Amino acid sequence: MDMIAAGCDPYVESEKRQSFLVRAREHLSGARVSVKWLSGEEPKARPPDSPENRSPDAYSRTRYLSQQFVEELCSIEGMPALIREIERVIFEAHPSLDRDGAVDFGELLELRARLFSDSRIREEKALANISDQIGVEREKTRQVAPLKAQIAEKEKQISRYQGDRTKLLPKTKNETGERLQELLSAAEKVRGYLRHYANRQASLVGLKHEVQDQRQNLAPEALRAMKERYPSTALDPTDWDRFLLEFSGDVDSVLATKTGEAEKSARLWRGETPTSPVDDGGAFLTATANPAKTPLAILEAEIERLEKLVAADRDTARKLSAVAKRIADETTALERLKERLTDCEGAANRTARLVNDREQGYVRVFAAIFGEEQCYTLYAPLAKRLEAAGGTLEKY
Repeated sequence: MDMIAAGCDPYVESEKRQSFLVRAREHLSGARVSVKWLSGEEPKARPPDSPENRSPDAYSRTRYLSQQFVEELCSIEGMPALIREIERVIFEAHPSLDRDGAVDFGELLELRARLFSDSRIREEKALANISDQIGVEREKTRQVAPLKAQIAEKEKQISRYQGDRTKLLPKTKNETGERLQELLSAAEKVRGYLRHYANRQASLVGLKHEVQDQRQNLAPEALRAMKERYPSTALDPTDWDRFLLEFSGDVDSVLATKTGEAEKSARLWRGETPTSPVDDGGAFLTATANPAKTPLAILEAEIERLEKLVAADRDTARKLSAVAKRIADETTALERLKERLTDCEGAANRTARLVNDREQGYVRVFAAIFGEEQCYTLYAPLAKRLEAAGGTLEKY
């Protein structure tokens, strides 16, 4: 059979398994194979020791499926070739007008199914992101109880420090001690204001950099990716430029305005350390001023002055200053814990919304899968042939 195939030009040598002709090549030198066709065509002699016809006008006159070919085709190694052959048969079963100009089955399948497959891939990525976010939010809900315990413990710790500070102050009431307590409480509030505006300023600067990254990197990269995915659109460069993602409004002016406001507020609440007192008594803050609306630098200068006055000695003054610093640090940590608690307490509602979004995403994914399944009509011509064949083939 190998020798007959060599005379009909369908012979293709396998790189993995040597055929009979290759193994017997040394015994076939000078031999010729000539096949007579009923069409009356002039028979051409082929050398079996070199069976492959490499002539540009050669074509297969028969389809030769040797046992070796079948075994290789049905093996794991031959599966890609088997799939290609099945796709070739399916493609050739389609009328040329139904091929949309495609040159093979893979191109035809891509033309029909690409819209749905791309949609499915996008929705699957979105689902993965939503699922990850749901996991994050659920983890936050589990942190509510521990955070409440930490906040309660932190409040007790601050209360103990405040008790230690009270013990360092004079036991007898006097105006200086009461004034110091008032300024210490005001300083804690002002530090909170300053921290709020400093965080806002840092966030606005980060957002500004995010906008720059979107314009310089993310948006151009997204446009390049779209051009690569859809090269057949034949859009002009000027048309493609319209697809560049841009912000819908003047975000630069918004950022500039809000950043300026945050910087101004932070600067006002921070203030500058006074270099000279405001009265003959050496005070840096007038008695009529509202401590809760006074810059932190002035408050700290006045607190330092009063601590020296109320302390019995220098060692007590140092202890009082150290306790005041601990209270300030712990108060800042307490505010951070409260912010985290507020975020975690809102995680349950966010999770519910995300779960709803995920359900809608599943609907879109299955819609895309259903659309891909409709492309199975490409296999219809082969199915019709198998049905028409009858017998065992009809079962497939």
